Amino acid sequence: MPTATAIEVSATSATGFEDAINRGLHQACAGIRNLRHLCSAQVREQQMVVQSGQAAIYRVKMQVTFTRDSENPEGAGRA
Repeated sequence: MPTATAIEVSATSATGFEDAINRGLHQACAGIRNLRHLCSAQVREQQMVVQSGQAAIYRVKMQVTFTRDSENPEGAGRA
C-alpha cells in the first residue's frame, strides 16, 4: 500500500500567484521519481516583491503531498 509523503516547494513568477503555484506543482512533479499521484497542495505562504510601486515577483511556499509507485517489484526483497 502506498504511503503519502509531503514536501515543501517554493516557486516564483513574474505574472502572478496562480502562475507561481503552477510552476511549483510542475517543479514538484518533475523532481519526484516514480510519482504515482499528487494528493494535495496547500499554499502556506505568499509574498510579493515590489519594485517602483508595483508587484514585480510573486513567490509562494506550499506543501505538496503525493504517493509514489514502489521502486521494487511486488514481493522483491522478501524471504
